[in-house]
Formats: sequence, C-alpha cells, structure tokens
Amino acid sequence: MSDVKNVQIVSADNWYFVHYEGGPNKPTVHQVAVWALDSNGVTTGLIGGVEIGPGSVSPQIRLVGLPPVKGVFKHLNDLSAAERVCANLEKMA
Repeated sequence: MSDVKNVQIVSADNWYFVHYEGGPNKPTVHQVAVWALDSNGVTTGLIGGVEIGPGSVSPQIRLVGLPPVKGVFKHLNDLSAAERVCANLEKMA
C-alpha cells in the first residue's frame, strides 16, 4: 500500500467546517484554510491547528485535517447567525 500524499492545494476563501458535537444550539466552526487534493483523487479541507498525540505536544501551528466528527462544509454566506458568532464573525446580539 502506498502513502497518500497531497498533490494539489488551493485557497479556500470564505469556507468553514461546521459541526454540532456540543448540541443543536452550540456549533463548532473551523475556518477552512485550503482545499487539498490527494493522490487518490479525494479532496478535503485543511484547517489551522496544532497536531497533538498521546504524550506529545507540537508547539508549531500547521495545517491539519478536520476533526473526526460529522459535519458540513459551508460558505460564509450560508452560515447561520449562531455559526457566524462561533466563527468570530459577529458579536452576540
């Protein structure tokens, strides 16, 4: 089995990954930094983050894959008011 590698990366301006692990009124919103196409032809979003694993912490911020949760990609224009607040795009009313 060969290693899967990103073969193309393009900017993902105004795109977000939204999931509701905290309940229906508590969205978590991640800004998608880039779209990555891998060597298998699969496209996914990458977000800014710090990769950490058991017993290790990386002090460097890097692009990482999405959290392993059910969610949806949304364009800025499609975010709800609650999602916009969580993305720090608006203040709570």
